Amino acid sequence: MSSSELSLNGVTIDRLGFAGYRPRAADDGLLVTDGELRWRISKDEHAFAVDFAERGDAWSRRIEARRFEDVERWLMLTTSPDVRMARGQYAPAGPSEEEMAPGFSIRLEGRDRLVVDRGGQERIRLVNVGDRVGAAVAFTHLADLPLAEVPARLDRETPR
Repeated sequence: MSSSELSLNGVTIDRLGFAGYRPRAADDGLLVTDGELRWRISKDEHAFAVDFAERGDAWSRRIEARRFEDVERWLMLTTSPDVRMARGQYAPAGPSEEEMAPGFSIRLEGRDRLVVDRGGQERIRLVNVGDRVGAAVAFTHLADLPLAEVPARLDRETPR
């Protein structure tokens, strides 16, 4: 899929912009970067993928999602500490790892993937998870929100 077919919602662009992140077209998808941290969004016939790299490091897969809106929710969640820092705000409290949103489940797939689903429908797949179970739980609290409501939720409470 070409980068022209991948386009972030204005709400997402505004949210990322608070911390200096800018989206731009790339040969293999869409690049979101502040010059140091980089997220690459691409799509194949099965799903959207988000890869991450810092400075000159190699790309590392972070998530796969069937819905582009879930990619945007993930980006807003992942960059929310940077947005708060740019605004001079502290991280508000939110649900703990044990407080998954109702109706969601998280399962381990293989040795390095967490699958977040709701009612048997896969929402996102975290890849190379390490200790990021908290990120999967946090996503469950944003997954059903309209994109326009995600920034306010992240400002009000940060799922941990």
